[in-house]
Amino acid sequence: MMQGLYVNSNGTVYGNAHGGSDIHGVYFNWISNAEQLAGVQKTANDAKGDASHILMHNFMLKNDIDASSLGKDGFTSIGSGNTAYTGVFDGRGQRLIGLTAKGGLFTNLGSATKGSDGNYQYAGEVKNLHIYSSVFTGDNGQAVGAVAATNQGIVDN
Repeated sequence: MMQGLYVNSNGTVYGNAHGGSDIHGVYFNWISNAEQLAGVQKTANDAKGDASHILMHNFMLKNDIDASSLGKDGFTSIGSGNTAYTGVFDGRGQRLIGLTAKGGLFTNLGSATKGSDGNYQYAGEVKNLHIYSSVFTGDNGQAVGAVAATNQGIVDN
């Protein structure tokens, strides 16, 4: 089982801390406020210790998240740059409200690998998430989407 992880609002990662749940043998980390949501990519950017693999971790929204407190520059899309988010992000039917981001909640979601049998295997999934009153923008020629600007994974509601 994956080591517990809790992301503090300043991006600090604590191993074996409070905040996680074992759902059907898969470890999920709770996100309960806008600062923790923003902390996922902040931690990936810092990439120290356990944080270096954070874009492979699974997350669940514990409750509705009002992201308007982050402002227009307070959130960097998850999976930015060359590293895709390949974990499972389960919104649990909760709402993400008032998010402003370039690209989307995820800039780069998932990866697809063709197996020896010719079938594709997908990593990276967003499910059961409702996005309301949010703004997603992009520079000239940049892909934009509410859930993911670039998607090679699975988006399911």
